[in-house]
Parts: sequence; structure tokens; C-alpha cells
Amino acid sequence: IDRTLAPLNLDQLRNDCFELSQRYANRKFIETEGHRQAYIAARLPATYGAIRQVFRRIEPYLSNVKNLLDLGSGVGSLAWAAREAMPQLQR
Repeated sequence: IDRTLAPLNLDQLRNDCFELSQRYANRKFIETEGHRQAYIAARLPATYGAIRQVFRRIEPYLSNVKNLLDLGSGVGSLAWAAREAMPQLQR
């Protein structure tokens, strides 16, 4: 995330974040490179945080989980949070 966002113009990124939020409100999604960068800056960390919080709440039930199927939750947010919550995952 840092490597992707570090060279960007912050004013442009802010504008792209605002535009992406408006697009989401209108049921439109990522269309440009700016939208992708805005997603990485604003939505990905929030999605990861929300998923991580769910895993924290169900932690007692996760100790025997060895496999996890991610059915398209995005760009890896769920997989990253799952790996952190369940280091015993094999696949």
C-alpha cells in the first residue's frame, strides 16, 4: 500500500477518493487507475479492519480452521485478515 501511494499527488488522491465514494453511492465502481488508487488508500484498509474485527469476535471458534474459501471479497482484504487471525491455515 505504501509503495503504491507514496509517489501520488495527495490532492489528486483526495479527489479520486471523493469521486470513488460518489460512484459507489450511484452503484458504479472502479473504472480508472485513480479509482484503484483511491480504493487502496481509503476502502481497502477499512475493509481489512472490519473483517479483522469480525475475526477477533469469533476467535474462540477459529482454532481448528485449516482451510478457507474466499468467494470474491475484493483484493485480498479477507485473505490478509484471515491469515493474521488463523496462522494455522493451510490453504
